Amino acid sequence: MLKYKFYYLKFKPKKKREELTSLLKYQVQHILFLKIIKKQAIS
Repeated sequence: MLKYKFYYLKFKPKKKREELTSLLKYQVQHILFLKIIKKQAIS
C-alpha cells in the first residue's frame, strides 16, 4: 500500500500530488483523533 502511494506521488501531476498529500494528512489526523477519543472513553 505504501509502495503504491510513493509511486502515485512520483508519477502523477502536481495538483493530484497535493490532493493526495492533503488527503493523507487528513487521514492521519482522523486516526489520531479516533485514538484520543478511545483513550478518553476508556478512562
